[in-house]
Amino acid sequence: MKKNINTNLVFLHGWGGCWQSWFPIIKALEKDYTIFAPDLPGHGQEKIEKVLTLSDYSNFVKKYLKDNHIKNPILIGHSFGGAVICDLLIKNPDLSSKVILVDAAPIRHTPSNKQKIISFVSKSLNKISFLRDIGYQITGLKNSDYYQIKNPLLKQTFSTVIREDLSDKLKNIKAKTLIIWGENDADTPLTDGLKIQKLIPKSTIKIIKNASHFSYLDNQPKFITEIKNFIES
Repeated sequence: MKKNINTNLVFLHGWGGCWQSWFPIIKALEKDYTIFAPDLPGHGQEKIEKVLTLSDYSNFVKKYLKDNHIKNPILIGHSFGGAVICDLLIKNPDLSSKVILVDAAPIRHTPSNKQKIISFVSKSLNKISFLRDIGYQITGLKNSDYYQIKNPLLKQTFSTVIREDLSDKLKNIKAKTLIIWGENDADTPLTDGLKIQKLIPKSTIKIIKNASHFSYLDNQPKFITEIKNFIES
């Protein structure tokens, strides 16, 4: 996997994913760069042993970098993975000189009606499983991220991290940042990407046409071209 020993790429997957979420991108880049792609706690093969905060996840990544002797990595994060990267670099601004955020989720909005219903149902009916199931079925939320989580620790963790907003702190990111966004992202809308680009000082945004929240998979050639240009710039 190691061709350019001076360029270490560290990929962080989104919520509900694992390192293999990046598999086709890693395969396309592993001939040219040193690739690292950990599972985040509670995902893939990485266990979760307590309720975690966003800081816990960024500390996990910091330790991963130290344990694997990864110097000046280019950090690449999708969705929640992008939020983890932002938190990490806000607290450790000199850890990386280049960052790529892909349909990232470091900012939050006033809770939507859907989110309020999720919170109400989960808190009110948490101990009464059959009523909880009925509540989710009636509200049409049975396919929500929260409902799909089976591990109780991960479920509580999701409830915690989904409320953490880094909007006021993004200005402290010093790294040169490339923001890549799917034009038709319905999970983290393009307006979020544009806002993030305004908040991070040394950032640019590239929009992938007709792409969804998984823009890096929807148009892999375009995504690979954009990140290679950024890495080599």
